[in-house]
Amino acid sequence: MVDDKGFSYAEAFGINLGIFSAGQQQRLRDARVTIVGTGGAGGVIAVMLARSGISRFTLVDFDTYSITNLNRQIGCFTDTLGRYKAEVVKEEIFAINPEAGVTAINRMLSLDELSELLEKTDVYFSEADDLAYSTRSLIIAQQKNVLAISSMPMG
Repeated sequence: MVDDKGFSYAEAFGINLGIFSAGQQQRLRDARVTIVGTGGAGGVIAVMLARSGISRFTLVDFDTYSITNLNRQIGCFTDTLGRYKAEVVKEEIFAINPEAGVTAINRMLSLDELSELLEKTDVYFSEADDLAYSTRSLIIAQQKNVLAISSMPMG
């Protein structure tokens, strides 16, 4: 399908065929990814996954961009200062794939809320700066048999 701006998922991500089979590319397209923390590592992860063809994201981050993020965070520019990180990364994903389904949650989730969200997640990236929260969230993901990955960023 081609949209009114000429976007075609097959054309945009068909270049992956050979690295991935058509079935594997479809699995990427359908995968449900949750990323908690969309600043340094999480923002880069979201954008790179979108560039690989993943199309279903839930982005969770309560924080907004500040001048101290300008040197290292993928969505931080002078015109995004003060904006929620998850919202900016959502827009970047849509700029890559306008057919993507992206939910941005601009607040910290309780562990109970995160547990519920992980019920609808295939791959979870724990990139929050809070080590205790990230560690507990990884345990919850493991209990739910959800693939969980973290680079445990620490400021």
